[in-house]
Amino acid sequence: MLISAGFGAVTGSFWANGHETFLAEDLIREPNKTGLQKAIIGHLHIMLTLVAVSITLIVGRWMNFKGMFHKIAMPTMIFGTIVISFGVWSVVWTHHAHTFIYVGSVFVMFSALLLVIYSWKKLIKERIEELGIENPTFFQKFAALFNDPIKFGPFWQMVFMNFTVSGIGIFMAVKLDEIFRVWPAREERITLTGHWHILAALIATIIIMYYVDISGIKGKARKWFGWILLIGSDIAFASMTIFSMKRLFIEDEAAQQGLMDTTMLLADFGLGAILVMMFVFLLWRLFDLSKKNGLWTEEAKNQELDLERTSDPVLNIERDSFNNEGGSK
Repeated sequence: MLISAGFGAVTGSFWANGHETFLAEDLIREPNKTGLQKAIIGHLHIMLTLVAVSITLIVGRWMNFKGMFHKIAMPTMIFGTIVISFGVWSVVWTHHAHTFIYVGSVFVMFSALLLVIYSWKKLIKERIEELGIENPTFFQKFAALFNDPIKFGPFWQMVFMNFTVSGIGIFMAVKLDEIFRVWPAREERITLTGHWHILAALIATIIIMYYVDISGIKGKARKWFGWILLIGSDIAFASMTIFSMKRLFIEDEAAQQGLMDTTMLLADFGLGAILVMMFVFLLWRLFDLSKKNGLWTEEAKNQELDLERTSDPVLNIERDSFNNEGGSK
């Protein structure tokens, strides 16, 4: 991440002295790009990718990812991240950088798939045990998976990402000269802009669901928040994907208006639902701040206990020994 950030920092140091502000989407058909412009394009790609990898690691820790899948996934993800990074950095010097990026992406996506499988199996198992069902049917397992949208959601978003981001990106790269470079530049620009916007917003929804869980929302409020966030965001992202690829379905621009209006309205509806739910959630957090024994107070107490525990390692050893011996010491 430091090296990738450096690509942006070095380029920034040459601003107005060999480098000028530009939009990456405006250079998609410019054959002669400067090294500094290529560095920024690579910088934009890798930093968002590293954010995606980071939140994957965080939710893996959140779900207590372990076992054989964990032992396979972590080295694979490290290797894939390194390959992607080298590929993105090489954008400055070679025209074959995407080959490295695709290879690295396969390893990272495979690791994420193992995490999804592990997490969904864990959610099903925990719900079945909670219900006390000894020999669950397929439909009972299926229903158990969807019991908690806040825990189910982040991993569904990782799967859904393949239809709105990863799959579209690979398809564009494979058919670039055959399809997309034949389109007006505006159409390709719309698709590329939507591509990274959707990825960033998908990551944001995963972060929101993680934060909602550690904030302690339970019961019906948790289910309502989770499903509205999940369904609203996926409607918006799917609509924008169709909007950006509309020329594949309807070549005549005059006939595209109906599809454009429908997808824009659906996207506004989905994103609007997310913003409303976030507004309500943040109001709840602010209201809780004014309560004497609210969540903020509890979190502060827990933080103080953690600080006390880490500040005196000798005391920690004695306390652990005391607890392990059942208090006999």
